[in-house]
Amino acid sequence: MRVYSGIDLGGTNVKVGFIDDNFRLLCKSSIQTKPEMGPENVFDRVAAEHNRLASENGFPLEDICIAGMGLPGPANLSEGILINPPNLPGFENCPVRDICSKKLGRRVVIENDANAACWAEYECGKGEQSEDIAFVTLGTGVGGGLVCDGHLLHGFKESAAEVGHIIIYPDGRLCGCGQRGCAEAYASASNTAARAEEYVKSGAASSLSEYDQITSEAVFQEAQKGDRLALSVVEETAKVLALLAVNVQNTTNPERVIFAGGMIKAGDFLLDKIKFYFDKYCWPSRKGETDLAFSTLGTESGMIGAAAVARRHYLAGN
Repeated sequence: MRVYSGIDLGGTNVKVGFIDDNFRLLCKSSIQTKPEMGPENVFDRVAAEHNRLASENGFPLEDICIAGMGLPGPANLSEGILINPPNLPGFENCPVRDICSKKLGRRVVIENDANAACWAEYECGKGEQSEDIAFVTLGTGVGGGLVCDGHLLHGFKESAAEVGHIIIYPDGRLCGCGQRGCAEAYASASNTAARAEEYVKSGAASSLSEYDQITSEAVFQEAQKGDRLALSVVEETAKVLALLAVNVQNTTNPERVIFAGGMIKAGDFLLDKIKFYFDKYCWPSRKGETDLAFSTLGTESGMIGAAAVARRHYLAGN
């Protein structure tokens, strides 16, 4: 049996797992990243955990064909370098691919973490029946990935699919990227919570004022209970995500736009609102052409996707 390893490198935790040719997740584990210890220490511990997991589950290291690693932040994929990750201080311009390949004793393929999760959806998730999908992840920021004609879209500088930085409202809210009016500035989980908190602090009446810390989960809970302020914030988040999807539809013409991340726990309460605004603002002649869906792969998508990307490289012989 051919086995492929996937490593999802995050600022807090590193997830490690193995898949087979049917994309079954055979086993998984995680360790704390501890980026303050430096890249060499982190990747020493990743390699040790990778080999421990293989040994305990009966996978000889020689049966592991290749490893894939999903990386946060900008990366030079061709050269295997992590450029400037915001949540991994000390990893600037780090030659991740070469370091990990040496420590794991096998070839390593790197990919942007959102692209990796997108590829997991394409291979074994909500997008597996389509050659053209868009993937949008909703967390601290809004990330994305695009599969066009069965291939991940990387772009000229390997930084395509930054869908969270599509400008929805020119001169709108300041985004962490430096632009104003980005989708991320309104519809990420953190900015959904931030907008609600700003309204509460300005004196707007809301049950959210009873919370010590307002989170996106609290916003959705109170909205479902009928809180008018929380509901207005949710409506704006849904509208922005719909407009993002409309822009993506008009750019790459995906068959399906798949949303992932913690906010999708709101289920149909959020998805139905996104669909409502999508139908309202999409090109009339394309109404009903693109499906909107929530991911079902959960928190393993980045790890599965990293392994799946590596598998694709292995089978293609490149």
